[in-house]
Order: sequence, then C-alpha cells, then structure tokens
Amino acid sequence: MRMVIAALLLAAPAVAQAAPDVATMAAAKALFEQLGGPAQIRQNAERNLAELRTGASLERSLSRQRGFTMARAQRPQDYDAAFARIGKLQADAAEPIIREGVPAVINAAILAYATHYSAAELRGLAEFYRSPLGQAFQRSQGKVTRDAATALNERIIVKVTAALKLLEPQMTAELKRLQPGKAK
Repeated sequence: MRMVIAALLLAAPAVAQAAPDVATMAAAKALFEQLGGPAQIRQNAERNLAELRTGASLERSLSRQRGFTMARAQRPQDYDAAFARIGKLQADAAEPIIREGVPAVINAAILAYATHYSAAELRGLAEFYRSPLGQAFQRSQGKVTRDAATALNERIIVKVTAALKLLEPQMTAELKRLQPGKAK
C-alpha cells in the first residue's frame, strides 16, 4: 500500500494541469479495472491490516534493533502475546483510516493514468493488455519485478548493509560526541 501511495505521489504532476476530460477518465478507469488495480489495492490494504493485527509488522520493525532477537528467544511466549495485543491496537486504529482511504487511492490512481495518458493511449493500452502478448507481459511482470528486486538486494543492499555494520563502532563514537558532557 505504501508503495502504491508513494508511486501516486511521485506520479502527481508538478504543476497544476487541467482536469482530464470525461472520456479520458472513463478510459483510465476501464484500464485500471482491467489491470486489476482496485482489487490489488484492496488486497494490499487487507494484507497490511492482517500484518498489523498479528503483530508481524511490529516484530519486523523491532527485529532490526540490536539485542531484539536474543531477548525474544528468551521469552517467545511473552513476545508473541505482546505482539498480538499491540498488533490488535494498531490494526483497530488503522482499519478505519485504511478503509476510508482505499477508494481515494483508487481514484488517485485512475486520475494518475488520466493525467499521463490520453484517452486514445489508454484505449490502446487496454487493447494491448487484452492481446496475447499483453497478457503474457502482465503475467510475467511480477516475476520480472521480483527478479530485479532480488538482484538489487543481493548485489547492493546486502553488501551496503554489511559495509555499514563494519562502521558501527565509528558511528557510535561519533554519536556519543553529540551527547552532553562528552569530549569533542
């Protein structure tokens, strides 16, 4: 969901533009529905709520903290129970916001399509996605995106994370200098 919202914000026009006409909006809506956009946004929202409700989001966030894994391993039942309680609180707070926001995100996505493509282009894209080539493209696009993300992770992110881990003592020393009463 965050990725969809971020993509829409990045896709927003930098300068005010005239609102797309009715035909362009209709073509954008038809294409977005054909591509399964509304369903995907709703599914992502439900998945995010489920992750919140179980405490999985909180656990994932805390797992990056030093010492968390060891502390959790010593008292797994306590952590599981706390994550369930906190997750429920988080999901209960987020659910009405998410449910209210989903239609707005769908409308923003449709508007983004209508802003960046003409009605004729949108109809052409819809036709392409109905073609055998377009259907093959759509079926494989998730795999292509995952493969690219895996390559990014393996070739850059993992290595940068390891390099930064080696710098932790130096970074900690620099941060300690910022604390009151520490020598500069």
